Amino acid sequence: MLPLVNRLRKKSEIQNVFRQGKAVYSGFLALKFKPSSGTTVRFSFSIGHSYSKKAVDRNRLRRILRETVRENLNKLKKPADLVFFLIKPNRQSESLEKLQIEKQIAKRAIELMKKAEII
Repeated sequence: MLPLVNRLRKKSEIQNVFRQGKAVYSGFLALKFKPSSGTTVRFSFSIGHSYSKKAVDRNRLRRILRETVRENLNKLKKPADLVFFLIKPNRQSESLEKLQIEKQIAKRAIELMKKAEII
């Protein structure tokens, strides 16, 4: 579990990141980030109904993302606010099954943090 200081908890903070932040993409996963004046990196995870209508599946994906972030907290350099979210697949893009997404999610999360120059 992420420490409280590393969590974006307020709806207004998350909306602020979505409005003013920059985005990086890696396949089905995206990251919105905004440099912060604070001293820590804070995270939020948004997995919508487009991934699965079952809360069990969405929560599993959140847990995988949270664990990946927690394992890499010591590598993070810059204070920022980050929100991970899934991109709804279009018909033309490759439709990934849930198992494929779960296998790739950790690798893609690290890749996105590197693109955002947080790691």
